[in-house]
Amino acid sequence: MTLPLPLSLTLRLLGVVLLGSMAFYAINESSHWLLMVSLSCLATLAVMRRANLLLYWPIGLLAVMTAMFGGYWWQWFSNPVGVDSDSARTLFVILTVLFLVVAALRVVWHRDVVVLPHATRSLTVAIMAALPIVLIYLVTMRWGDEPGRLISAHLGGGDHGAHNEIVHRLLKASENVFYEKPLQLYAYPQAIHFMIANLIAFTQSTSTLPLLAQEYVMGAWVEWVQFAAFCQLSIVVFMKGARGSGLRRALFLPPLMFVFASMDSFVMHLLWSGFTTSLGITWILLAFLAVSDRMHFKDSLRQSWSGFVALGFFAYASWFVYQPYAVIFVAIAGLLLIRLISTPKELSRLLSPVSVVLERPMVLLLAVACGIFIVLIGLLGSESPAVVSLLLDGDSYKPYFYTVLLWAFLSIAGHWLLTRTDDVPGIDVVQLKFLLVHLGLVLGVILTAMWAGDFGLLNQPYYTQKMLWVLLFVSLPVALSVGCTWLEKVEHRWPAEKRRGFVAILAVTLLLTPLVQGREPVNATRKYNVDWFAKGMMLDVPDEEYRAVAFSWADQLGSHVSNLALRATSNLVMPINVALSNNTYLACRFINENDATVVYTSTHGYSALVNSGCNANAIYIEEDRIMEKLKPSFPSLTVGNERFVTDGAIGAGHILRGFLPMEDWGVWAGGYQSVFGVRTREATPNAVLRVKFETHMVYGRGIGVTLRVNGEVSNTFSMPRSGELIVDVALGDTEARQQFEVSIECERTDEQVLKDDTLDGPIPCVGLKSFVLTNGPS
Repeated sequence: MTLPLPLSLTLRLLGVVLLGSMAFYAINESSHWLLMVSLSCLATLAVMRRANLLLYWPIGLLAVMTAMFGGYWWQWFSNPVGVDSDSARTLFVILTVLFLVVAALRVVWHRDVVVLPHATRSLTVAIMAALPIVLIYLVTMRWGDEPGRLISAHLGGGDHGAHNEIVHRLLKASENVFYEKPLQLYAYPQAIHFMIANLIAFTQSTSTLPLLAQEYVMGAWVEWVQFAAFCQLSIVVFMKGARGSGLRRALFLPPLMFVFASMDSFVMHLLWSGFTTSLGITWILLAFLAVSDRMHFKDSLRQSWSGFVALGFFAYASWFVYQPYAVIFVAIAGLLLIRLISTPKELSRLLSPVSVVLERPMVLLLAVACGIFIVLIGLLGSESPAVVSLLLDGDSYKPYFYTVLLWAFLSIAGHWLLTRTDDVPGIDVVQLKFLLVHLGLVLGVILTAMWAGDFGLLNQPYYTQKMLWVLLFVSLPVALSVGCTWLEKVEHRWPAEKRRGFVAILAVTLLLTPLVQGREPVNATRKYNVDWFAKGMMLDVPDEEYRAVAFSWADQLGSHVSNLALRATSNLVMPINVALSNNTYLACRFINENDATVVYTSTHGYSALVNSGCNANAIYIEEDRIMEKLKPSFPSLTVGNERFVTDGAIGAGHILRGFLPMEDWGVWAGGYQSVFGVRTREATPNAVLRVKFETHMVYGRGIGVTLRVNGEVSNTFSMPRSGELIVDVALGDTEARQQFEVSIECERTDEQVLKDDTLDGPIPCVGLKSFVLTNGPS
């Protein structure tokens, strides 16, 4: 049913006004999710004609992100002071007005009528849009109710810590604002970072979380929204070319999603193996495939200007998300431009042969691969920053090279065969060029890595692995779509009963295949999480100089990624070898030497660290609790009364932490701030504590020892080769019932520390036998 033009125009304008009103309401209420939803839909209406908002909202999201980057340009040109609440709100108001006006003008200009869809078509759209809508709803609810779960999962993913530093430095609240040049070739593209920074600043006034927790929970939210965009665009690409309403093909979506979620590392890589730039470029490439059939390239530049504008838009967006992929759209524009300008007679002799040759798929593929290789190796050189960055090795979920090539060639071959038939309408030639250029880009980078570095086809460096993943995720929906188109072409000739049976059997087979192989769609739920640090970072820590570290003897990887996260806000960074050591003594050495003021740890981590000699005056956060500092009370000493540590409960009461189990003669100190305490019974002028030490015959000969009284260095000496050593520790004029903590620190190298067993205790350093309080040196 088609509505009359006046009614259609009125309804479309009302829809635009409603979306604009929702955006302004969201700005007033600091509702980031409502703002992004309404802006994305409004931008979709502004940049696309007759687009279903439920299916094409990611196009609007891309337009919003790209337009928002204009704010980055403005900040960079005007001596950036960082993103704050006022600048973020101003930017969102400008975007809302911009897209509102453009969408309204487009509605009035084109004057399209509203066609009410049939029930089957509505059902098809509902099936296509269900999963992305559910994903956005769930992550938004979790953002408000359970931010710790989002932060915990986001912490364990890829290089999120390093990229969050970029987000942090874009914020005015960081007090360390830094903006890269927008067109700098070898810098991280920052379009997504800038969008996250604006959303953080936009919600900062209504959030009760510390800044670092706000950054991570918003980064996680944006990542899930991008994952929803990936799912939505994959579905749109998969449904291209479907016959009729597309309902029969749409019924395959749930089984395919089930299979996809069951595949090893697929969901894991998409969400966790890198920052949102990897996921971002994947759905941007799929966005191009989703709308490429709407681009018109006719017989002249004048008739094809809109298509070239679209290619320029995608090239611009790709450059500021993941730079190398801008080459794809520039290359496609160049190929189409050669074909158009080779038609005039004066140019046809020169360019027509080139255009004809490049129309052949294998020639185009080889030309792009060789061109990339020649530019990177021949022009830039193997020692250039571009090539060196490509050779960076790192850990990632590695895709199987031949599997990626299989799906890439299936998508290309199937699409090329469709272009050779006349009975399949709507074949997209631009999409075929995209697939060929994309594969050529990846192959060119692989050849470069093999030439310039010590890599092979199955052993590619970090960034090439990620490019292979992107190629796989872009090729999969295209190959499946082409396969379904061929099946529908054959199945269309069958009787209705046979068609229904075939659809049912294929759907059941898809559902059973992963189950028979022992796989379940739970990969995302098995993600490594860092719950203990996520809970701790949501606490507001009152500390003027935030010198924070994180360490858990039970979670080595968690210690590492937690310290990566703290780099954005902490004035202290724990080295990777310490974080991954699983050695509390080595951690305590770093904590004490660098005066860490805040220590995040897991369950029972507080006692393990303090007993290993860590500074007890630091703030310890054990999961979601700020631990209360211990207030020990020691046995009192009278002048002249020697106290042996073996004197039962009284002697043991002086031993606080950092010692091995008591023995008959005394106790061995581990030397990592092994602390004992004394308390004067009465006021004592010029008090001196005379301490009797014992040399360990194996590990303690000549070892350097430092004594501290209440944190201040009092004595430095070396132990003798054997026997006892008496050391006088000056306490000064003391008051009655005054307490002193005396720490024993031994000189040790990192290699010696790593030999210590965190369960059985450290290697003995020096023995403590007794001490006596005197009025001065004898």
